[in-house]
Order: sequence, then structure tokens, then C-alpha cells
Amino acid sequence: MSITKTVNVLLKDINEETDINQEIQSDIHEELLFKRNSINLLIGKRGSGKTFNVFRELIKLSQAGIKDYKLFLYITDKTYDDTYNKMKKFIDIQTHMFNYEDALTFLPQFINAKSAYDEVLETNCAHLLTAQSKQRILETLYLKEFEGLFHIIVLYDDAINIFKVNKYKVLLNLLFQNRQSKITYFLCIQDMFGIPPQVKANLDSLWLFGKFSDKGRFNYLMLQLGQSQKAEHIWNRYQELNHRQAIIFIFNDDGIKRKYLDQ
Repeated sequence: MSITKTVNVLLKDINEETDINQEIQSDIHEELLFKRNSINLLIGKRGSGKTFNVFRELIKLSQAGIKDYKLFLYITDKTYDDTYNKMKKFIDIQTHMFNYEDALTFLPQFINAKSAYDEVLETNCAHLLTAQSKQRILETLYLKEFEGLFHIIVLYDDAINIFKVNKYKVLLNLLFQNRQSKITYFLCIQDMFGIPPQVKANLDSLWLFGKFSDKGRFNYLMLQLGQSQKAEHIWNRYQELNHRQAIIFIFNDDGIKRKYLDQ
């Protein structure tokens, strides 16, 4: 046997274990418009239905009886969110709200605790933890016990600051650890411009809400998405969108697919 084949045999179990632990993106339910461990960017003017549709997906998740999503972290600087307050009674997932300033401290600690929690379960060593260590991990994650591996949803409302303000770059960098931490991200912004290249390269879906009237900006976005040859057709369909409707671009290894969110 060649050296290469010998090494491949030695690493076979490690490769399989890594794939399981990181759990690459997978579908959740045929009616849900997002995947596990995904980064989803929603673009639209204020009041176009961005956060409404994130909450709507959470309600669908609850109605579908999906139990492996345990927490929803809502990062917003709004002092009052009427849409969320009206819809939260239908969301079964435990929810915690933070402003961006507090999230700078909390989210890195939370993700570190989530990594420790996952490692404890994967290595079956909870019995080796001191009572203090166990309590610190569970309290940070808002849990009472080690209940099995679980997923998290994080919503960044008005997320443009994490792209443009240096002190928030730590929140931006956390996006790219989402598969290891089993976190699904939703980011809401109001303008098509200002999206860093590294974010574009790691997006799993982009939701474009109506109605921007600047066709030049629209064509620029289509160019960035590699959809310039279809821009006129997409533009015509985009002009038909009503309140809280969107075109959803889904990024897969085999290219970009489009769905239309028609309510």
C-alpha cells in the first residue's frame, strides 16, 4: 500500500468524526427558508418586513416541532420592537435580547461556553467537570443541564455597523465560526452597499425585499451575485413585489437558485 493510501486509512475515522461534529449545513424542514449553520442576509428598507420574516421563520420552526434549536439571541439597539412583541408568543424557543454594546462582551463568552459544552458532550466527560465549571458553562448558555447537542439562532438587527465600525468587527468575525458553534445567523441591513467581500463569499442566502427604485444599484448587486445576464428579468419580477415580499437567492455548490417569498 502506498504512503498516501496508508495515511488516508489512518485518518478515515478522524475525517468522519470531524464531519459529524461540525455538521455541515443541512435542510431542516421543506417549508423553512433557511438551513442549519447558515448565514442569511436580509436587505430592505425600514418597514419592508425583514425582521417580521425572521420571526415568521422562528414561528414556523416552532410549529414544525423542531427541538434541536434551543436559543434565539436577538441583537438590536431598538428600545422597543412592536413586531417582535406581537409575534413572540408564537415562538417556543427561549429568547434573549441584547444591544450591540452588551453583545460585544456577551457573544464571545457565549460562543466559548457553547464550544466547551459541545466538547463535553462529544467526549462524554461531564462527570469530570467541577461543579463550578459546570455551573459557569450552563449559566452562560441559559441551561439547567447538559441536554444534548443543540443549535442557536442569532439575529443582528440593523447589522450595517458590524460591517463598518471597527469595534464591532469581533461580532463580524464570529459569523465565520458558525458551523463549529452550530449557529444560524440572520443579518438585516437597509442598503445594498457596504457588504464586505468576506461576507458575500460566506453567504448561504440573500433576501432582497422591495422596493428599491434605483435600478443602477440593483444591477450592481446582480453583478456581485453573478446574475447580471438575468438582471432585467429579475428586476421586472422584483418590481412586482409587495410589502413583506422578497426574492431569495440561495447559494449552493452548484450555483445560485432563486425563490420568491410571496405572502
